[in-house]
Amino acid sequence: MRWVFVFVLCSLGYALNIVNGIAFYVNDEPVTLYELYKTAQMAKVSKEEAVELLITQKIQDEEVARYHLSASELEIDEMLHEIAARNRQSVESMRENLQAQGIDMEYYRNDVKKRVLQKKLYAMIVSQNLELADENELQQYYEQHRADFLIPTHIKIIRYGASSRELLEHLVSQKYPLGSVPPTPSGIVSAPEEIETAKLNPQLTALLMEVPVGKFTPIFNVGGEFVAFWVLAKNGGVAMPFEESKQLIFGKIMREKEGRVLAEHFEKLRAAAKITILRLN
Repeated sequence: MRWVFVFVLCSLGYALNIVNGIAFYVNDEPVTLYELYKTAQMAKVSKEEAVELLITQKIQDEEVARYHLSASELEIDEMLHEIAARNRQSVESMRENLQAQGIDMEYYRNDVKKRVLQKKLYAMIVSQNLELADENELQQYYEQHRADFLIPTHIKIIRYGASSRELLEHLVSQKYPLGSVPPTPSGIVSAPEEIETAKLNPQLTALLMEVPVGKFTPIFNVGGEFVAFWVLAKNGGVAMPFEESKQLIFGKIMREKEGRVLAEHFEKLRAAAKITILRLN
């Protein structure tokens, strides 16, 4: 039995080494081998790529602390629902998928908390460094990207409605073969419609332009009923006038500017960071 005892001690020693062992430092802040292992596992990347992710995370953590940012449980729950919706899942089905992959939900929830803080941090950095697009920039962008502002004259959709968000989330989360139409399960009402975009709310027109044919829109709460639209077809095409395009153009330009502001901000911090690699195994 002595060899069993020795084996158990060695196994415990290895596990403790993984949990407590330091892989590297970022500005004197330690990152453990366990953090490295879990990050590589969850992000499905190599150890070298996980190192870069963790360096970025530590730098962001320092910025979060500098700005005194925090995340509430409600904010974390809201982001969990957003992530599930983007993956066309319910939160419960996402939880089951994570468990099937061996990912602890509390660990994942902590990761989502970091995303909430990251979102707040990015908003803070952008608000302090971003210059708004002016009329000349809008006009120039419109002239250079005219093809992006062709509006279909008619859009064919199927409207799906339910009193329960969970029912609709389950329908939206499924994958459907190319050219097929989603079924109408019990508890959900559906109806085909053909929309004349000239008579449509501009915000809804912009949304439907973004959603590809054969895909669902996000779920909306319309007077207590939950609704999603399946885009069947987009027909015809007319150029959107510049004046009507301004809001859309402004959003596109500002997103590009935000990306540049954030990239430059963190490139400077990364260049100035003190990184000390000790071991990756």
